[in-house]
Amino acid sequence: MYLSTSSFKSGLLLSAIAILSVGTAETNALPANDRILAKRAGGASLPQIQPPQGRKLCYDKSQTITFDSAADLNNFSIQMSPNSFSVQNGVLNIVQDRDPSKQNPTIHFNEFKGEGGVWDVNLKAAPTSGVVTAFVMYGSGAPGSTDEVDFEWVGKNTNNVQSMFFVNGQRVPGSEREVTFGSNPPQDLATTFHTYSIEYNKDYVNWYLDGAVKRTITNNNNGQFPATLGKLALGVWDGSNTSGWAGTVDYSLAPFVAQIDTIRFTPYC
Repeated sequence: MYLSTSSFKSGLLLSAIAILSVGTAETNALPANDRILAKRAGGASLPQIQPPQGRKLCYDKSQTITFDSAADLNNFSIQMSPNSFSVQNGVLNIVQDRDPSKQNPTIHFNEFKGEGGVWDVNLKAAPTSGVVTAFVMYGSGAPGSTDEVDFEWVGKNTNNVQSMFFVNGQRVPGSEREVTFGSNPPQDLATTFHTYSIEYNKDYVNWYLDGAVKRTITNNNNGQFPATLGKLALGVWDGSNTSGWAGTVDYSLAPFVAQIDTIRFTPYC
């Protein structure tokens, strides 16, 4: 779902989903302090993707944000609830709370990356029924009318991450499917960091988990492909009004915190 003010208030029912059950993590399963040290020693905690379609990504030209200080937030525009964002110990905390000044926090990266490439976000989702964490790629159009692909984590079941896509603000009919991969028992994505990646261009979109592609859509020139991506949004929102899709938030359990320790954009060569 596009993280606009209107989207939060309307509580759209997201019926088209691909559920991605999480497998055994490797580097990103390190304890947080060790993983952050590995990241700062040269980005070892983030995988380098090799697109199966054969395109080459130029990691020597990557733009990486590691949240070493609050100044890293200057790379973003805060759309909602600026009091919800803080940087501590190399981690961006995004808080959803009962306080109206900490409701539905959303940030947007300041640059438009319309040339395509891959965005990586090393993230731990916010827990609890009704709380939704989102990593969204969208186009340059007006909110509610633009192309979009996303990852969304629903707090009532943080063993899964969901993906979907929209064209001109509308869900593509028949786009829903379920993809299962993973460990037994499944991991709780609200307690473990993983790297989630979206690769996009005019021909295809790939969703990755910890460097492995889990979903692909291709451009068949039929008007049902999100071809105008380039903007990044991240946030947490109250999904109580989504007709049961997300569950209902119990604010007696607040605050609910999503954490991000690295964001990276890598262009094609």
